[in-house]
Formats: sequence, structure tokens, C-alpha cells
Amino acid sequence: MPRKIYPLLVAVDEYDPSSRVPTLRGCVTDVEGIELYLREQVAQAGDWEVVEPRVLKNAQATRDGVIAGFREFLCQATEEDVALFYYAGHGAQERAPKEFLHIEPDGMNETLVCYDSRTSTGRDLADKELRYLIAQVAEKNPHILVVMDCCHSGGGTRDVAEGTRQGPADDRIRPLETYLFAEDKDTLERALANGTPGKGLDLPEGRHVALSACRDYQLAKECRGADGKAHGAFSYHLLETLQRSQGSLSYRELIRNLNALVSSKQRDQSPLIYASNAEDLSLSFLGGAAAAEVSDAFALTYSNRDRTWFIDGGAVHGIPKPAGDQSTMLAVMPVDVPAEEARSLSRALARLKVSRVMGNRSQVEITEGEDQLDTAVSYRAVVTSTPLRPLMVFFKGDDAGIELARSTFATSGLEGQPSLQLKEADQAFGADITLLCRDGQFWFVNPVDDLPVVGPVPSTTQDSYTPKAAEQAIARLEHMARWQTVLDLASPARSQIKTSDISFNILKYSLDGVLQEPLDTGSGEVQLSYELDGGEWISPDILLRLTNNSSGTLHCDVLILGSDYSIDRGDPLLFGMHREGKRSIRLAPGQTVEADIALSVDDEMLAAGITVTRDVFKVILSTTDFDASLMVQEGLDAPPPTTRDMTGEAGTLDLLMGGVGTRKV
Repeated sequence: MPRKIYPLLVAVDEYDPSSRVPTLRGCVTDVEGIELYLREQVAQAGDWEVVEPRVLKNAQATRDGVIAGFREFLCQATEEDVALFYYAGHGAQERAPKEFLHIEPDGMNETLVCYDSRTSTGRDLADKELRYLIAQVAEKNPHILVVMDCCHSGGGTRDVAEGTRQGPADDRIRPLETYLFAEDKDTLERALANGTPGKGLDLPEGRHVALSACRDYQLAKECRGADGKAHGAFSYHLLETLQRSQGSLSYRELIRNLNALVSSKQRDQSPLIYASNAEDLSLSFLGGAAAAEVSDAFALTYSNRDRTWFIDGGAVHGIPKPAGDQSTMLAVMPVDVPAEEARSLSRALARLKVSRVMGNRSQVEITEGEDQLDTAVSYRAVVTSTPLRPLMVFFKGDDAGIELARSTFATSGLEGQPSLQLKEADQAFGADITLLCRDGQFWFVNPVDDLPVVGPVPSTTQDSYTPKAAEQAIARLEHMARWQTVLDLASPARSQIKTSDISFNILKYSLDGVLQEPLDTGSGEVQLSYELDGGEWISPDILLRLTNNSSGTLHCDVLILGSDYSIDRGDPLLFGMHREGKRSIRLAPGQTVEADIALSVDDEMLAAGITVTRDVFKVILSTTDFDASLMVQEGLDAPPPTTRDMTGEAGTLDLLMGGVGTRKV
């Protein structure tokens, strides 16, 4: 008898008109995406039964509706099952009652905003109430996963810890008797008696894992996906990563990937994971229910009805749709080729290109070797490359500058064609970067808050825009696009190399040079800071350690992606060995290599008022030798000190109040 998954999916884009809560654009899309993933990928595996999801959208997502979803639906899950609560909507804060003030540092609850929460008689669903509901679901001991794509979500299920908070969203004083657990006298009395200042109520905590779009003091941003629709940035990259990996990543690995993707594309948003039992972080998504048995190749067969070839992999398996002239490319192998020989593309019979991507399969075209294939025989198809996503650029500002930038952009590619690395966005929402044309300069600014990310071209204001400056601006955008491409690199679900084949650890040196224990990278993020020693601020030094856990030889390299759009590979002696020319590091089974890295904030950035930088370590693995130096590039100059308002139009606060796409009331 298959084990069951109970999904409670809640999405609120539009709130009760009387509540005046700002509308959102991508919440329903997020929930529809996760529902499709459950139906077409998880349910198709056969080992699990996805119970008909309880989906609450907009007016259905009332406070009572969400509570009933927990008590009537999720509480059916037993020890062999999975209970999933997925929320996409506004997150906020509310004033806590006087009974909680001695345990709340700021007197505020973190909340989920239901459809009717801000009506005259409505209330948010407080973090303490969510914790109480989770405890009720946990009584039968299912695996519980809570996913929240909203602001303040980092503290949604845990006791609230001290830290910077956003301003209050609901100033109404909420009486104690309005809380769910107020009727449970024993629980309430114990909670109030044992509550800890700065920590929160001592409410029962059911065993669960919580994935949050951001920390409790951050904003959860929205973005526009490759499908042209609005999404939560967190939900979009979560679903993209799950499809690409086929759910095979552990929670630890999943949050590392999400942190690198989201935090590098959205300013001040760092996804967070919390497990009430740390052992659960080693489980894969949905406690293993989403992890399909993944072979290293797709099956290629000919359809007599359609008179064309198909592979048994589609959108739910991570196959991206063709982008312009680029598409997923595959090599065709005999179905009986030994595994060790399948690693060599010299055995390929033919080459394929994906022409159309569907849910569970994709149509392909034969680009080479058609005469080698028999339509009555099935083959193995191995992915050799996938299309690169272009950098989405929104043009804004002076008409003269925009016209010059567009004309330069249209001829900057090979043989006077448009750049393959860039694509113009029709609006700032969903763009990766805004090219702001003002006073004869081309500025590169964040589309959300209009703050510069690198220095302008030229560096000083001019009377007019020049073709040379426009060429430099487009070249700088292509520089950013290359950085983005490397950041997006990820192993396909059918890769022969598994994440468990390599161990990557970061260790910190103390001020006296002693190597400390490996840092906890479970959240995907390590925070290091300068330390004061004898009146002098000392930058942190770390050691990177790579170990080949597999039974075969691996070739690897580590790229360091800086927040200045640099890609650094280090010198040939980085890992204590001399590499031949520019080749990769060869790691025998069980071999370990190490590299010392000095971290610091560049003087130019410090002069610009930038005191925090973010570096992403990208580990590249292959079964054959490769040259990662082709990806290396210098950093771009830091933006000059500036005010919060680059546009001369709306400032950051005005933008936020105007609804730039954050899930916060």
C-alpha cells in the first residue's frame, strides 16, 4: 500500500477589498507550480500516493479555511505519511497581547495574512498559532514540511529570537482569548509560565522542517520567470531546483543551492531552513517522497503516430524549453553500452536537439547521425548541454541614451547580430538589471530599488551620450551575463556524478593561525567578519577542503564568484598542486586537496560605503579534464557613494509603498 502525501496549498494574491491589503502577482502561480510538480513528478514515481491536494486560493484562503486545512486535512497524515503546508502570500507582524510582553523583545508576533485577516473582525494567523497547529499534526508522527514564501517567514514556526524587525503591520491590540490555543487551558498556562524572555512562548513543538523565503527581518521578493509569469523568487528557484535535481538533494543541499541562487539575484533575501530535529536535514525534499530513482540517461524512442523521435524527459524532469537558437543537446548511445563506456561521447551514434518540451516528454530533432538510428529500436540519450539563460535588461531614462543603447545592443553579437547573452525586458519587474540612462551616463542599477550595483559608464556626467560609452555599457552587461551563467550552472538530474561524490568543507583560521572545526554550511550561507587584534582589524582567512568520495577519478575546480561580478579560479598552486597548464584538478578516489583563501572587502568598495560582500563558491566536477580558466573574469568597479534615489523619481520607500513585488504588508 503506497504511502500518502497530504498537500495543503495556500495562495493569496487578492485580499478582501475592505482590508486594503496590497495585491500580489505570483502567489497563485507558485502554488499551481508546486501542485503540478506533485501530480506529474512525485505521483508518477508510483511509490507514493498524492492525496487530492486541498488548494485554497484568494477568497478561499480565509483564516478559518487555513485552520480547517490543518485540523481536518493534514491531521489525517500518519507515521508513514507526509504532511505539506505551502503558503504563498503576505507575511506581516501584529501587536502581541500584554500577556506576551514579558517574553517578546519587541511586543510583536510574526504572522501569515489570510484573505480576511484585515477585515474589521479578522485576524492574522500568528506564528504561535502556526506552531500550535503543527504540533497537532505531529501527534501521529508524519514527516511535516512547511514552506513559506512570504516576508518575516524566517521565524514563522520557531520561537521568535531577538533581531531587527520590520515595522508593525497591524496596530490593533489582539486579546489573548482570540488565539487558537487560548481554549487549551493547560497548554496556555504552561506556555505563559515557562516562556523565556527573548525566545517566546513555551508551546509544544511538533517535529517538522520549515523552508522560509527569507529571514524574519527581510522581504520576500517577487520576480518574473522564464515563462513570463510573476513568481515568488524563492518559489521559482525552489521548483526549478527540484525539477532539475528530481528531488534527490537533501534539505541541506537544497538550501545551499537556493541561498546561492536567490541571494545573488535578490538584494537582502536569504532563504532559511529550520528543523526541529537536526537529523531531518539529511533527508531529501518531502522526506524522500520526491526523490525518484534517476538513471543517467533518457530513453529515446520513435513514435510511429507522430512520425518523430521523443525522449521520456520533459519539464518535470528539468528539461528547459528552447531559448531562441539554443536548446538542450543530447548524445545517443546504444541501450546496452556498458556504464563505464557511456561516459565517453566517442560511443555516440547520433546527436539530438530538443525542439519541444512537454510535461513528461520532449520532442527531439536529429542533428547528426540519422542514418545510424533504427526507428524500431530504443536508445539511451545523454544530455551534453543546455541553453543558457540570457540576462534580462530593462532600459530606462533619457530617450537619447536608450535609443543609442538599443542600437548598440542590436549589433553587438557575431556578424552584427544582437547579443546572445542579453535580452531586453519590457518592464523592470522580472528584469535582472536596469540600464539607467541619465546625464550622458549609463548606470547599472537593481530593478527593485534602483540602487547602483557597479560603477557607471563613463564615470562622470557628460553633455551627450557617445557610441564608445554605449559599447562599453553593453560589454559590461555581457560581463554580468557571463557571471550569471556560471552562477546558474547546476548538475542535471541525470548526471552520472552525484552530490555525495564530493565533500566540500570550509574551515576558518583563528587569529593565532590555528585551524578550527569545519563551519556549518547547512543553511548554504557562512557569515564571516573582520576581528579586532591589538587595535587592528584583521580580515578572515579560511581553508577550502575537497574530498573525492566516489570510487572513480574526478576532475574538479572551484570558482569564486564575487559580488563585483568577478570569477576567480586562483593560481595554479591554489590546491597545493601544480596543474598542467590551465587544466582541472585530478582527484583520485578518496583523495583530499586543500586551499587557503584570504577574504576581504576591496578598498574601492569600502570607499563606496560597501562594508559587506557576498562570495559564492562554485564547485565544478567532471569525469574528464576541463579548462575552467575560460570562465575567469575580473571584477567591475564599485559604484560611487550615492543617495538612495538614483532615478530622481520615486525613492526606495515610495517604490516599496507602490508595490514593487514584496510579500509584506
